[in-house]
Formats: sequence, structure tokens, C-alpha cells
Amino acid sequence: MSRAGFWRLLLVFFVIYSASHAAIYFSVDRINAAIEGVFIAFNFLMPTVLAASWGIFTYVDNMSKELTDLRNDVDRSKYVIAQEALAALKSEVIWNAMLVFILFLADKIIASATTAPKILEVVPNPWLVGTIALSTRLSFLIIAVVAAFIQMRGFVTAVEYRTVIAVNRK
Repeated sequence: MSRAGFWRLLLVFFVIYSASHAAIYFSVDRINAAIEGVFIAFNFLMPTVLAASWGIFTYVDNMSKELTDLRNDVDRSKYVIAQEALAALKSEVIWNAMLVFILFLADKIIASATTAPKILEVVPNPWLVGTIALSTRLSFLIIAVVAAFIQMRGFVTAVEYRTVIAVNRK
């Protein structure tokens, strides 16, 4: 992930967090139950994204190897550009998978911490801590869903690359 990508991710997190926190804070517990029910999606999303990432990475890696077979038949500068594009796509697949995994772990840690009775006894305002935790978890889930969509977009891009390679094969 580049620096620009990291800052973009951080900006997206704070925008989603702010919007969800405002909605939760001003609804005064009316939407908390509905939001709590959404987090079960994370239990499905994380393994699905990781499995899809493995498949996409393998697909792109095999394409890279196919392209290597054509290295003597194509213009060297175009070959280098194609290999760099495939390497960037593989890197994006790995980063997205790691992001979803980290967000899943962070979500579970926050969920566990906010339900522990000992922690809630020490906190001066448990309701505010609960809204902050819920907003953070919702932000993590939304970012993970966006990362899953980006991952699927990466697969579509890989299919387009494979089509270009197949068309230009002699």
C-alpha cells in the first residue's frame, strides 16, 4: 500500500466513522440493535475475501508466467509494463486481503473489550464508549466490504489482462 493509499484509507475511515457515530449518537440507542445484527456479516466476509484473494493471486501469478513465455515475441518495453501491471495487481490483492484480516481481528478485539464487565465498570461513560466502539466497528465493516469490492474489481481487471494476452498470442 502506498502512502497515498494509506492516507486515503484513513480519510475514508474518519468519514465513515464520523457519519456512523453521528447517526448512532443522535438516534439514542434506537438503531444500535439493528447495527449490532450487521456484524455477523464479518464472519462470512473475512474467510470469503481471503479465499477469493488466494484464487485471484494464483490466477494473476499464472498469467504472469504465461506472459513470460511471450517475452521474446513482444516489444520489451510493453512486456515490462505488462509485468509491472501484473505485479501491482498481485500486490493489491495481498494488501486487500491483509486489510480485511486486520479489520476483522480489530473488530473482534473491540467487540470483546466493550462487552467485558470489568472494562465497563472502569469507564466513566459506558454509553459514549459503546457508541464509539460501535461506530468504529461499523467503519471497519464498511471498509472491509469496500475492500472486497475492490478485490472483485481486481479479478475483473485480471480477466481483461488475460484476454489481451490471449488476443496478442501468435
